[in-house]
Order: sequence, then C-alpha cells, then structure tokens
Amino acid sequence: AQRLGIPIGVEPYIEDLGDISLDAVIKRQPQEGQIRHWYRQALGILVDMQIRGKEGFDSSWCFDTPVVHRPFLWERECGYFVRAFLNNYLGLKVSMEDLAPDFERLLTGALPPGPLYFLHRDFQSRNLFITNGRLRVIDFQGGRLGPLGYDAASLLIDPYVNLSPAWQAEFLDYYLNLLMSRLEVDPPAFREQYDHLALCRNLQILGAYGYLTKVKGKDQFARYIPTAVSGLRRRLLARPGAFPRLEELVESLPADVKR
Repeated sequence: AQRLGIPIGVEPYIEDLGDISLDAVIKRQPQEGQIRHWYRQALGILVDMQIRGKEGFDSSWCFDTPVVHRPFLWERECGYFVRAFLNNYLGLKVSMEDLAPDFERLLTGALPPGPLYFLHRDFQSRNLFITNGRLRVIDFQGGRLGPLGYDAASLLIDPYVNLSPAWQAEFLDYYLNLLMSRLEVDPPAFREQYDHLALCRNLQILGAYGYLTKVKGKDQFARYIPTAVSGLRRRLLARPGAFPRLEELVESLPADVKR
C-alpha cells in the first residue's frame, strides 16, 4: 500500500486476488465438507449482494440494458443458443421461429411479475476467488437488476464444477432459506421461477461455449459442452411436455455432444 501511495489503514481500490478460483479448489479438494463450506459462503455473499446491491442502484452505470427483461432473455439467452450453438457450432438449420413457442413459455415462467434485485449475471465458480480464506467476486461488468434466482442458477448448474443434482438441490434449499430470513418469499413460486431461469442460463452457457470455441478459437470450452447438454436434457425431462420442441431437439443432437 505504501509503495502505491495509499495511506496506512485505507482500503485499496485495486487488490490482487491471486489465482485460486472456487472451481480450482473444488476440483483439488472435493471433500463434502469443503464443497459445503465454500458453496454456503458463496450463497451467503450472493444473497447479501443481491439485496444490498439493489439499494441506491444507479442504472446509468449499466453497460447495455439496466434490467433483465423479456427482450433481453429472448436475445441473449434463447437467441444466443440458436445462433452460436445450434447454427454456428453444430451447423444445424434451426431458427428462432422453430423454437419460439417453447421460448415464449420459458420466458413467461422465468419472468413473472415481482420485485427485482441486483443481478451479477455471471456468478459462477471461475468468477469466485479465494483470498485469505474467504471468497471474493470478480467479473461483474454485466451487473443490472433482475430476478433473484438467475445468479443462484449460474452458480449451481455451472458445468465447470458440475455439481451433482443432489448437491444442487441441497444448495438451492440453503439459498432459499437465506432469502426467507431476509425477504418475504413464496417457496413454491420461487422454485417454479428458478427452474425456468436455470433453463435460460443453460441455453446461455451453450451459446457461450459454442461462440468461444468456434469464433474465438478457445477449444478448451468444448470439453464442457457435453456436461451442459446433459444438464439441459435433465432439466427438460424434469418438466415433461412443457417444452416439446426443445426436448425433441436435444434428443436429436449428435452423440459427441451428449453423455
């Protein structure tokens, strides 16, 4: 701090968080106690950030849109999935119109009327770093207002760590209990919305991996595509008949992107 000209006792604006991400720690030390410790800490940070971050939020600082709304999810999640993953990565001739009825139902469930909170938008294991025994959050340039469950889904369905369905269920319960200790939350309604937001996020993940692999030449992301496809298939099967066109599409995907 003194070398940077920062007076003793003053918190610096710039800090080196090192290179130990939550993803790296969980893969290196996959014991149940470690997993539970870090994910509970991450979810505690998330709830606090979502609630306190809403207070006095200045939307003029947002990079593009100040809120996650229906057009945003239509373009950035559903459209991204079709263009970057189905069309460009897999070379499939699928249009938005082909999947539009399913996407319409998906977004209706993802964005029911209700209050909005601070939304990080990429709250996943590679954006959480462990420094001096506690988690720190980076990469929040996509921050805006949005629904509570989106960031929780980003963390829990993250293909980098690939938490089991049992772990996801346990941590979703933990997150919901944290929310209920601070807000009025209807658990069934929250879970219903969460399921739709998790599907939206799953589509975004596949769009991102397809884009990063095909356009940016970052082949390391391709290894996570089967995990993301498997997660998408599992979420669709949990709601049989709700999204028939997406179900049919996922079942027809090439074997090398499915598990």
